[in-house]
Amino acid sequence: MTTILSRACLLCRLLSAILVISQLSTTLQIDKAIAAKPKKPQSTVVVEADTEKLPVQVAEMHEAILAAAQSGRIKELLVPIQWNELRPNFLNIDASDAIPSFKYLSFDGVGKEILAILTKLLEMPYAVIRQGRDIENNKIYVWPYLAELPLKKLKPEQDVQLLQIVPRADYKSMKERGKYSYWRLAIGADG
Repeated sequence: MTTILSRACLLCRLLSAILVISQLSTTLQIDKAIAAKPKKPQSTVVVEADTEKLPVQVAEMHEAILAAAQSGRIKELLVPIQWNELRPNFLNIDASDAIPSFKYLSFDGVGKEILAILTKLLEMPYAVIRQGRDIENNKIYVWPYLAELPLKKLKPEQDVQLLQIVPRADYKSMKERGKYSYWRLAIGADG
């Protein structure tokens, strides 16, 4: 009886070892395949401060959002939100329910904090990044431009700009991680 159990245990160990070796072999093959794949070229980030250089549709959307933000009335954001056929993506906020959500997120309960953040972002320089294969519409315009830069490599004047738009606690954690994680606004090339 013990011989049968010993053989069964030995067989189990042998099967386990084969399984581990098989998994290791598969992992090594996957790792080699990943290493052999050509790396995607890093998209270049162009930083620009001149809003005159924005495409017409982007400039119009930028101006509409900025005017709504500067109005002091959160409902004014409905105009640029409803301009597009496709609703904007607010990450975790339903575009059809954006205004009540912005009011809820704002410490004052009426959305003025959100308007102030938008105003500050849209008055900063922007980043132009390329995404996608469509040559004519592959540019995305991102405010603030700092959202697209490695934060550990910021120049002193850029650090000051970052401190102007993010709370202190967020600034510290972002700098440690090297990645921007606060409010950002992106407008596609088609507005």
